Amino acid sequence: MADRILNQRFFWIFFAVLLALGLFLGAHAGRTAMILLGEDVGMAHVDAPAAVTNVEVETLTVQDSLIAQAEQGIRDPFRPPYHLWKKTTPQAPAPTPVVLPKLKALLFDHVNPTARLSAAEETSAWLRVGDEFLGWIVAEITETSVRISKGDEIIVLP
Repeated sequence: MADRILNQRFFWIFFAVLLALGLFLGAHAGRTAMILLGEDVGMAHVDAPAAVTNVEVETLTVQDSLIAQAEQGIRDPFRPPYHLWKKTTPQAPAPTPVVLPKLKALLFDHVNPTARLSAAEETSAWLRVGDEFLGWIVAEITETSVRISKGDEIIVLP
């Protein structure tokens, strides 16, 4: 029974000390924030130390290199500084080679002939006469070939 009473006293003493410490730290942090913001504390007016009140915020900002660097705001931290960029003259992009389509598959019947074309890495869906793939228009589908046109150019794909 004595151990239980001792444990309860220890708990309440520990709780009271912890509560007092929390109140003290909270009041101290609030007072410090109000002094730095230049507002009245609210409970009782507390004069700040002369070093904090006599120095203007702009002077502190100039002295603090981290704030001064952050205010510039023009430098991306993931990009090298401008003086390290390579100075190159702009060049015209190389002309892209014209890739002619190739016949990938052909399904011919007299009712609804269809064909699949491919060019470079792209493959068309099933195309019918009049459909378009990369600017090429399917003009005719026969049993053995597909005729496509682009502007004045006409190609027969075997």
